Amino acid sequence: MSENNKSFVSKMFGVITSPRRTFQDIEERDLRTGLLIVLLVAVLSAWAGMTYFSKMGPNLQAAGQAGPLGHGGPMFFQPGAQDSQIDFETIRSRLMPFIAIGGIVSTFIRWLAPSLLVLLTAKVLVGEGSSRRMLAMTGFAFIPMAAQQLLRVLDAMTISSANLAAITASQLTSTGLIGKIINQAIGVFTVFGLLTVLLNTYAVSANYEADTRKSATVTVAAYLIYVLLRSFIPII
Repeated sequence: MSENNKSFVSKMFGVITSPRRTFQDIEERDLRTGLLIVLLVAVLSAWAGMTYFSKMGPNLQAAGQAGPLGHGGPMFFQPGAQDSQIDFETIRSRLMPFIAIGGIVSTFIRWLAPSLLVLLTAKVLVGEGSSRRMLAMTGFAFIPMAAQQLLRVLDAMTISSANLAAITASQLTSTGLIGKIINQAIGVFTVFGLLTVLLNTYAVSANYEADTRKSATVTVAAYLIYVLLRSFIPII
């Protein structure tokens, strides 16, 4: 069997252990495999999101009974009111599919958006290359995000509702453009995010036959643009 016919599993491990050599072996036909990796990350993201949300039910119920100011609920939460019996379990179960779909869709968007930016930036700074092969490579470069989402699943399973509520309450939304950019940069350039950027650098080098410095410039520039775009369009 030739090096170009490596199995899916060996390529996945190769991206982590020997990225420069492995990305050289990835071809356009590997796009489907790259998309499967993104799908795996999306499923893990949806799983984590649903598990976290399942533990927010008691907190939502307590908030509803306390009211928006914490001084007792509004009319429909008061005893004897027409809608006093709010079935939070039903509300939660009906929202679960939307949480799952949102996790899957957002994962694909957050893979595709920086991938397209890498393609566009490489075209400007380096030259022509195979777009299909590059997308296949960015799919493989997304492997660190699978580890991140797996850790989120484990965290969601073990965290208590009280701790989740405390963490959620402690998260402040920054106002102002600079604050938003900093928040997005922190969200993108996590440990796993930085590993993804590094793997994309190897991918650019392999696809465009560029040196390491130019490949790093392309990748970092693309991700900085991505951070700026997320500051204005959080959905990406």
